[in-house]
Amino acid sequence: MSLAVKLNAISHTEAGEQHLDVYNVIDLAGSTVHSVMEHKIKIKECRKIASPFNFLLFLIIIIIIIIIIIIIIIIIITVK
Repeated sequence: MSLAVKLNAISHTEAGEQHLDVYNVIDLAGSTVHSVMEHKIKIKECRKIASPFNFLLFLIIIIIIIIIIIIIIIIIITVK
């Protein structure tokens, strides 16, 4: 199960929704939602770690794409 689904379940329960409603809305087994709620502190900590990591990964991908575009432009210029 993805981190986003776990965080979604936590946000529903923290908003005051009953666990049964969360089971139905997110389409998860009751035991799964219960397990998520037991580990919600650790799950929330993962979000703090994942967000900067995802942003860093995004930046690295953008830099690689820019480098590839520059290389293609150089190749096109030198071939003409």
